Amino acid sequence: MSTLARFPAGRILLHLLAMLGNSEFRFHFAGILRELPSVDAATTLVIRAHTRFVAALVATAALI
Repeated sequence: MSTLARFPAGRILLHLLAMLGNSEFRFHFAGILRELPSVDAATTLVIRAHTRFVAALVATAALI
């Protein structure tokens, strides 16, 4: 197991195996995202866009 943890693909595999053994899906899914920088960056971009969109809606509603 410690050999697998040395490589990103091994860490992803370990997270996938751990998801089969317990119900901590969100924890292991977050671990997989940390190993995939492009997916993590896209997720961050979507979250930022959502936050700004909601802030714009709130600001517009405050003007009405």
